[in-house]
Amino acid sequence: MPRYLSHPAWKLGIIALGSLAFASCGTRATNPAAMEARELLDLLDGRRERLDLDKYAEVDIGSFKMTLAAKEEEKALRVSFRLVAIVPESQKASFEAELPKFEKRIRDAAIALVGRTDREQLAEPSLAYLKGEMVTTINRILQKRLVRDAAFSSFSIGYQWPREEDPPAKPKSSGHH
Repeated sequence: MPRYLSHPAWKLGIIALGSLAFASCGTRATNPAAMEARELLDLLDGRRERLDLDKYAEVDIGSFKMTLAAKEEEKALRVSFRLVAIVPESQKASFEAELPKFEKRIRDAAIALVGRTDREQLAEPSLAYLKGEMVTTINRILQKRLVRDAAFSSFSIGYQWPREEDPPAKPKSSGHH
């Protein structure tokens, strides 16, 4: 055996390198290319809370009802839903305190977003596109990345009932005198 390999520092280095390699076998390195955009932002922010659902709270934004104008051969569409923001539990109180300042802008932006969303995306069961856009829109209004997800309760879409042009005429009574 070469003389330099018998030195205690080399032995200690080889043992340390071996134990490091052995210890890392059980962990999985996260490939940034395989992560979602929100996960990357959470990683950059130093936040891993997103994976632990107990660390998030729901904050009610409000109920919405609107009628989307008829397009081409489609009928007018009624949309109603209740919007809930998912925020870190640690920031729930501050979000609820700030919400009244931004409530009208958030409401206006949510209505505009639903109005310009394709009908196919509104009919999608997961509403993934709408949720992502809603989170981005609300955070843009707040000017900080506080809302991590959005949820819709009682989301419904349906066609507007046809409007009767003239109410049916009431029969005139011949009345006896």
